Amino acid sequence: DQFEEVFTQAKQEAVPFQQALLSLVETPNCYVILTVRADFYPDLMESPLWQKIQSHRLEVLPLKGVGLREAIVRPAEAVDVFIESTLVERLLTDAGGEPGVLPLVQEAMKLLWEKIERRFLPFRAYEALVLNSTGYKNLDRWRSPRKGLQAAIANHADVAMSVLGEKQQQVARRIFLRLIHFGEGRADTRRQVSVEALRSSGEDSSLFNEILRHLVERRLLTLSGSERESSPNSVNRDEALHYLAEHSPLTLSGCKKESISQTSPSINVDIAHEALISGW
Repeated sequence: DQFEEVFTQAKQEAVPFQQALLSLVETPNCYVILTVRADFYPDLMESPLWQKIQSHRLEVLPLKGVGLREAIVRPAEAVDVFIESTLVERLLTDAGGEPGVLPLVQEAMKLLWEKIERRFLPFRAYEALVLNSTGYKNLDRWRSPRKGLQAAIANHADVAMSVLGEKQQQVARRIFLRLIHFGEGRADTRRQVSVEALRSSGEDSSLFNEILRHLVERRLLTLSGSERESSPNSVNRDEALHYLAEHSPLTLSGCKKESISQTSPSINVDIAHEALISGW
């Protein structure tokens, strides 16, 4: 997934890695499936993989119409939740003019799911997400006007930031900036960074952990353990949150770097959704 990161984050290792994938393709009973954003197709066409990919590729078009309606309604029906018809129509209307519509709808539905009232999801829940509240008035206003699904996601993020003090907001902004790969002429993308690489030298570990946990609990960031299955320190998201909550500043900042890498789990941080980059 997100194979475009090969072109944005692993430039020196990109060609050897792609050569390794080509070797895997030739291995009996081994299948390689890659997902790449459309705006990275020029990079893909210049890669060693293109000769194999061009005859085995599938373009996945954006959902719209009946398909998008089913993506909204059917998961709710599967657990006996009814979505007010006005809300469904509003989501379809707002999604019509948004780029990357399905991820935006997915993220909005996650936020709306917390507003279910006795297996009923009302239209007013979406209105509350989209409309500004007093919590936003103290935030910077350099951003362009928001609308629709992007407004719902951005306003949710604004509320999460508005409860932080000035120093806490500075730490939060720095965390977000370090998790963005700036496209320099094309769309910015997410970049996954380990907790230790994300932490600034000499930074208050207690404050950093507090802000990181706050952003994760508000679903603005995600935590994951090492993707190496053989790693004895591999953890899942819940274990990662527990680790941040339980470890004192002395444990995290007082140890030498070598001892941290040997005894602590490998925890990676990522922005929960690219809609937070493009629409917030």
